[in-house]
Amino acid sequence: MSELEQMKLLTLGFMLILASKGQCWNISVPEHINATLGSDVTIDCTFTCPKEYNMENVKVYWKKIGKNIEIDEKEKNPFIYHTNKALVLEEYRHRTQLIGSATKGNCSLLILNVRENESGLYVRLDTGGKDKKYSFMKYSVSIFVSGVNETQPERHIYVAISVPVAVLVISIVIFIGIFCFVKHRRSHSLTRDESGYYANFTRPSLNQAKSEISSIKYEKTQMPQPKIIDEPVYINTEDATGRMDQRMELTETIYANVDYLK
Repeated sequence: MSELEQMKLLTLGFMLILASKGQCWNISVPEHINATLGSDVTIDCTFTCPKEYNMENVKVYWKKIGKNIEIDEKEKNPFIYHTNKALVLEEYRHRTQLIGSATKGNCSLLILNVRENESGLYVRLDTGGKDKKYSFMKYSVSIFVSGVNETQPERHIYVAISVPVAVLVISIVIFIGIFCFVKHRRSHSLTRDESGYYANFTRPSLNQAKSEISSIKYEKTQMPQPKIIDEPVYINTEDATGRMDQRMELTETIYANVDYLK
């Protein structure tokens, strides 16, 4: 649906409502306006009022829904445009001006240097006298500014929630890791105890056998070396030399040294 069609529907609805009350108020404003960051935006606005009201006395103001301030007893929404600058919100002060003539039914507003998305901007008409003020909050205007992150407020809320979630996830992972580590240590300890219970019935391992063989070899190599002792051995032998008669015997004693190992 185009902006023109939206304006027509708003105007028609407003006319039907006022006609049912014996009034003949009519206002025409766009519902949405697209703009770029830092640009000036004009909100086109026209209105008509019943003949009983003098257009010369009509004053036009613009207000914003959502930021309540103490202005009067009936309506507390702040002004974004007012002839008295002191009543205008600070962020709109010196940035808004009425470019239409209220006496001619023109309520168009110029906003300088749009900085962010706007919503809830509406017209308030003051026809003079007590209880002669009319606000058109149902026909508010929204401005969508390109170059501004439209989801920035939602993103702030999302980050504030994801950090605790991330911390919770990290804590859970650390807890699971510690639990698995402790469980593994306990399981490993029980396995060792059970294997030790049957230690007296198991055969010695190959390493143990090798160790015992090495020990035996070492003991063999450490045995004391035999001592060599020279002791004389006496052997008596008889040998006959030359001629011997019955009356003569020659006996010689041969001494030999024999070494033996004991």
